[in-house]
Order: sequence, then structure tokens, then C-alpha cells
Amino acid sequence: QYEILESVDASCTENGYTAGIYCNDCKEWISGHEVIEAGHIDDNDDKSCDTCGDVIKTIVESGYCGTDARYVLYDDGTLVISGEGEIEGSYFYSRSDISSLKIEDGITNIGEEAFSFCESLERVIIPDSVTRIEGLAFYRCFSLQSIDIPENVEEMDYRVFEMCTRLKNINVDEN
Repeated sequence: QYEILESVDASCTENGYTAGIYCNDCKEWISGHEVIEAGHIDDNDDKSCDTCGDVIKTIVESGYCGTDARYVLYDDGTLVISGEGEIEGSYFYSRSDISSLKIEDGITNIGEEAFSFCESLERVIIPDSVTRIEGLAFYRCFSLQSIDIPENVEEMDYRVFEMCTRLKNINVDEN
């Protein structure tokens, strides 16, 4: 017994489907029925989802910044680094489009000069997995005002925050 099923629009959190023919006996799709991935919709281009109101970020650039470390830079200046291991030194050197940095759990080392001259960088989130911050990692990040260093950081090399002229708080977690 075949059944023609109508398409279902995707929502922010639920996949949708194109119309298709479904066999109730063998429980297989005969034709059609392609999955439409869930995701935010912004038909009016106001950078927020028309359904739920969440802010929609656009990926400007992505790639690798270490052997097993990946990055995504969003149009709002947020840089997210995920994966494992080291962020290679000098990779984001002199990037004026980075305003916020979130390093996810799994990254263990911030390489030498990794974020030097990121003059618009204001906020940095470092996870507990980071154990070392190499020299000049945040050199001349003029907009950086506060940073939290997790307790697992065992080593910070020379001049990590040199010329961070607005830096007022370096909070070291000592639990």
C-alpha cells in the first residue's frame, strides 16, 4: 500500500521533508522525500530568525588553525576555536575583525603570537583544557579589558599580555 505524503517545512529545531511516495508494507520511501535540514529562516534579512527570534550569525571564514584545531569566524566578530591540541602561533596575528574569542574544551595550548595585534579583541573565554599560553599570545590586543585564566594553565610564557593597555583584570581560577 503506497501513500503520498505532503512536504513538511523545516523549523529552527526540526527537520522538514519534501513530498514523496511511501510504501506502508516495506516501510521504505519509493520516491521523493528528501530531508530539509532544520535551521533558522531570515526572509526579511534582519539577522534574526523569523520563527524564534534568535540572532543569526553568518560564517565569514573557517578552517584549521592547528593540526586538529578548527576555527569559525562569524560576521559579528566572534571567533570560535574547537578541536584538540594546539592553536598554532601567529595564525590570527593582526586580525582586526576579531572582537570576541571563545576557545572550546579540547584545546590545550595557545601558540606564540596567536592573537597578537588583534586590536579589536575585547573578550576571551579560555577552557579548563588549556595548560599553556605561549609568549606574546595576546600582545597589543588594545581593546582587551578582562580575561579569566583557568586553574589548569600551568605555564604562561613571556609578555603574554604586553601592550594590552586597557587590560584591568586578569582573573586566575584557583579552585
